[in-house]
Parts: sequence; C-alpha cells; structure tokens
Amino acid sequence: MNMTGSNAGTLAELKAGLFAPSTGDVKRLRFFATAVFAVFVAVAAIVGGFGVVFSVAFGGAVSILNLYYLERFCGIVLSREPNPGVAKLMMAFSFYGRLAAVAISLYYFVNAGWIEFPALFAGLSVAPVSIFVWHFAFGSYIRGEA
Repeated sequence: MNMTGSNAGTLAELKAGLFAPSTGDVKRLRFFATAVFAVFVAVAAIVGGFGVVFSVAFGGAVSILNLYYLERFCGIVLSREPNPGVAKLMMAFSFYGRLAAVAISLYYFVNAGWIEFPALFAGLSVAPVSIFVWHFAFGSYIRGEA
C-alpha cells in the first residue's frame, strides 16, 4: 500500500518493483497461460471437429500472443521512459497493426468456413481465464501471504 492508503502505485514505485511481479512470476504466468491453452485445445479436440479445434486454437493463439505482447510492450515503456507522445504513437501503431492482422486472418478463415464462433470466443478467453485462475491459485504466494 502506498502512503495514500491505496494499492495503486506511482510510476516510480512501479519501476522500482514495488508493485510489479518478478521476472520469475511473469515466466510462470506465461507457462501457465500456455498450459491453459493446451487444455482448451485438448478439450476441443475431444468434443469437436476441425472447425471447433481450429477456432479454439486460433482464438487462443491470438489471446496468448496479445498477452505476451502486452508484457513486452510494458517492459519497453517502463525501461526506456519514452516521451508520452512517442509511447502513445507506439501503442497506437502496434494495436492497430495487430488488429488489422487478426481481422484479415479472421476474414479469410470465416470465408473458408473454418471458424465456429462459440469456439473462437472460448479460445479468445484463454488469457483472461489464465490470469483469473493464476491470481487465485498463486496470488497469496506472490504477495508473501503463504
């Protein structure tokens, strides 16, 4: 907790590591998210056909890659201290570039008949589910309460 009594830290406190997980924690989250992705794809392979498996795999890959990218981008911004205008421009270009790549891929796959939308949404939920479960499974350990 900071001096005002809230858990929201300042940028300086975040850079000092007071509110940031360690590199080992981030690696464990990455591994855990990849394991959840594998479980989602395995369940899809058991219960569905090609369209379901492909949709879960595509959605999961997009979700996991965006999670990895967010970690990388935050690390760059926090370590290099770019001016706010440059950081906003970097974020806008990277966001719209990834959005365009996903949209073009999705357009192609939908037209090819490979996408099942409920399965796609399940795949896209891999990262949020991973973060949610990881927080409750390991949150007290990370905060030092275990």
